[in-house]
Amino acid sequence: AEYMGTLKANSHMLSVRLLSARALASRVLPRALAQAKSSAASGSGTGSGSASASAKRLVRVESHSNKTWNRNQIVEKRPPLTKIVATVGPASDSQEAIQSLVYNGMRIMRINASHTPPTEIKGLIAKLRTCRGIHNNSLGSGFNMRATMIDLAGPEVRIGKFADKDGIALTRGQIVVFTNDRQYEKASTADALYVDYAKLSSAVQPGSVVLLDDGVIALTVESVSVEKGEVTARVQNPGRLKSKKKVNIPDGEIDLPCLTESDLDAVRMGVEADAEFIAASFVRNEADIKEVHDHIKLCMRESGKTSAPPLVIAKIECTQAIANFDSILSIADGIMVARGDLGVEIPMEQVTNAQKEMVRRANEAGKPVIVATQMLESMMVNPRPTRAEISDVTNAVYDGADAVMLSGETATGAYPVESVAMMSSVINEAETWKGSHGGHDILSPSTTVTSSHSHSRVHAHHAWASTAARTLIPANTVVNPRSRDAVLHGLSGAAVLAARELDASVIIVMTLTGRTARFVCKQRPDVPVMCFLPDERVARQLIIHRGLHPVVATRHFLWHPAQAALHAEQLGFCSKGDVAVIISVEPALGPARVIRDGNRSASLHVVNIGS
Repeated sequence: AEYMGTLKANSHMLSVRLLSARALASRVLPRALAQAKSSAASGSGTGSGSASASAKRLVRVESHSNKTWNRNQIVEKRPPLTKIVATVGPASDSQEAIQSLVYNGMRIMRINASHTPPTEIKGLIAKLRTCRGIHNNSLGSGFNMRATMIDLAGPEVRIGKFADKDGIALTRGQIVVFTNDRQYEKASTADALYVDYAKLSSAVQPGSVVLLDDGVIALTVESVSVEKGEVTARVQNPGRLKSKKKVNIPDGEIDLPCLTESDLDAVRMGVEADAEFIAASFVRNEADIKEVHDHIKLCMRESGKTSAPPLVIAKIECTQAIANFDSILSIADGIMVARGDLGVEIPMEQVTNAQKEMVRRANEAGKPVIVATQMLESMMVNPRPTRAEISDVTNAVYDGADAVMLSGETATGAYPVESVAMMSSVINEAETWKGSHGGHDILSPSTTVTSSHSHSRVHAHHAWASTAARTLIPANTVVNPRSRDAVLHGLSGAAVLAARELDASVIIVMTLTGRTARFVCKQRPDVPVMCFLPDERVARQLIIHRGLHPVVATRHFLWHPAQAALHAEQLGFCSKGDVAVIISVEPALGPARVIRDGNRSASLHVVNIGS
């Protein structure tokens, strides 16, 4: 089979043979686009202003007062590219509260399995499914559908319980003895502080640092008794320690299975309730990710599920995960930069550089990446965030995060709805500024790869593995021009380039499987990507990608790109006179097009001959 590319600009026709996946984007398309723009300019003296207009949509903004959520205003704003993950908990797990989070921009609902019994997972997912989106009835199905992420507890190490609910006060220089003796599990003291990890004495040595309560209290190991299962340590800074707090050993390796018994139950419940994502905590290597994948497959078979399985998001929050990041990225479906525990495991001043490096590598690989933890932490108790928190969210957007996450702010905070609304506002402002200042990081992954040379000191500082970035189509690699991945890579790059050159308001993807849409998002377009596809579950899984807005449509609808453009206009993604780039290259779906209005059109047809 041979792939033919044809670009038509009014009376101008240019036909080329697509000899390589890059040819369309790097050589043919720029010349053809120049013809198209010239022809459009000569054909009409109007429309140029409207072509640059941003797509807009209606967003309901909620107010939160005295634990009630009532809609109080409607504002117009551009569809956001960066998505919001929000955690539900006691402050936000009612039907009314979840609906308010949805209205204000929550795209993925996170359920923290560390604090949510597996039996409650189904109920929370059912509440989300009944929520109305901004455009609730598009093509007879849901639009702005929301996804669910089950965040597993993972192999955590925790201390026991104290008799006093207020815990114990530790002073500087005080000696603490950690023990595995079960008699102190519910009656711990400073002289006998129970730890639920039986191999603690083998994981540390004199001089090792032990951190309690997310690093609030630090201790230095003075002696170890493997026979007694005891570790004696000296307190370095004072603080109050309460029951069941987490234990971190930055310099040691925890020999625990990736999935605990409670994790196994949570995954099973997630599969039965059709959760879209499973976030695996404290992963250390690709074997941990494979263990999660295998358990998901087992649960799918046992429950008789035949739909797409939940995608696995690898949470990077320990030193082993950083050392094995490339291999983890290659097998995981997505990455979460879990800065809370990561800031305990490595010096906190290194977290920012680590975040930027992980986001960059995930972007190159075309894998979604979430930046998480303490993004608007002060809104746990205050109605407004700090300026530093605003900058933190903004920089995550600039880094290229597909999504940013709220944890305690929405789960247990006093202002859960306001937190989502504030994050949505910050995202929109950040994306507006970046777009208006030429922030085009979208042309191809090679652009990002080239820029990485300036970060060589960061690479050395963090001792990242020196393997090449694992992109879907690695930069500077000769690929078979007839392979499907090569064609999708070339066409998605061409579509994004066309959107930029023609100042398009939206890219529309007609797809059966969602694969083409993922290739387009890998190119980092700076306009929304509408994806029409027939599978609602896959559509919900696509929500995590930056800029991607899935719409469920019938298979028959996918043969009518013009109808897709009409729906894009009806949903507010573009207006009359705007440019919309439409690409449909799945088998038997026909051509990809660049559409202006009914009388003036420039179209790019890609035909798959003989397949």
